[in-house]
Amino acid sequence: SLSKWNFDVFEISKIPGVESDEVSSTLLFLGWAIVASPHSQKAMSNSIDISKGNTSSDNESVEMSNGYNFVTKFNFSPNTLCQFLRSIAADYVRENPYHNAIHASDVLQTTHSILQLGGLAFSSGSLETYSVLLAAIIHDVGHPGKNNAYMMNTFSDLSIRYNNISILENHHLALAFSRLLGARRQRDLDILGGLNPHDHETARKIIVDSVLGTDMSRHFTSIATLKGRLDSLEKNSSAADPRSEWKGEEALFVLKFILHAADISNPAKKFFVEWADLVLEEFFAQGDAEMMHGLPVSPLCHRKTTGRAESQIGFTNFVVKPTFEQLARCIPAIRNEVLPTIEKNLSFWSAEKCKEDVEGKEVEETND
Repeated sequence: SLSKWNFDVFEISKIPGVESDEVSSTLLFLGWAIVASPHSQKAMSNSIDISKGNTSSDNESVEMSNGYNFVTKFNFSPNTLCQFLRSIAADYVRENPYHNAIHASDVLQTTHSILQLGGLAFSSGSLETYSVLLAAIIHDVGHPGKNNAYMMNTFSDLSIRYNNISILENHHLALAFSRLLGARRQRDLDILGGLNPHDHETARKIIVDSVLGTDMSRHFTSIATLKGRLDSLEKNSSAADPRSEWKGEEALFVLKFILHAADISNPAKKFFVEWADLVLEEFFAQGDAEMMHGLPVSPLCHRKTTGRAESQIGFTNFVVKPTFEQLARCIPAIRNEVLPTIEKNLSFWSAEKCKEDVEGKEVEETND
């Protein structure tokens, strides 16, 4: 199921032909399956029936009332969505070990999963939900495989263009919206083209705010804001379920925060080791480049001093776990669905750290 927390995006990427040399189709497939639902499910059901030799139209088991139904509500065709997804996927850098279209696919599916776990309660309607899912699709498009600190320290063109303010996040947004707005607008892939001016402006603002919210420099402020709102609500509310009182901007804050949580969710997943190795590979490549340029090596980017297990324990304990603990206060299903996996993964890394410590001492004794 696409809404399953531990959905295996790697399995999709390994299907023959999905990851070609030209473009990633993992994002195309998952984007179409999720955003075009239930039309995508209907199409897949038709295809299965035809492949089995069933040419009748008796496939109404796929109810058109299920799924988001954005295609009908926002007046775009599945083909327009597919053109958009192909275009965005092509601008994700395939050479990046981590920040590539497979990561984007995972973040999209995870955002969808959190929404289905209860996050939809914080959406005032389909437009907000649609916007957050689109933000997930584009949130790292054009990522160069180096972080904002590297952009600033090397005085890159992007750092100059965006004045050192959420450099990469602004870049992702500009790259995506250049297809949908202005002189370079491509009407054949404009998935916002069917919106009226007010809804278009609303969708764009939500997408922009959501992607900017993935800037890790904003993380602790966002967590503190969410915790403060939750503490205040629980203290002052007389409602049986204080979440029912979240309206307007407060509810929208949680909805946008869901994308940030999805973006850092790998340590809370079944395939946490695979993701950890990919992100460290990318970090170490940045550290190598920083040393080559005589720059300070960014945290977790020095391949000789960064401990694999220790890096994951620290990131999980100080960033990931607090994020999902606060989100669980908003979406109770997360408490049983996600938090136990985090604890299990931390136990794994603790055991790995013990092994690494023993191996390190053995190397020291050998050298002595």
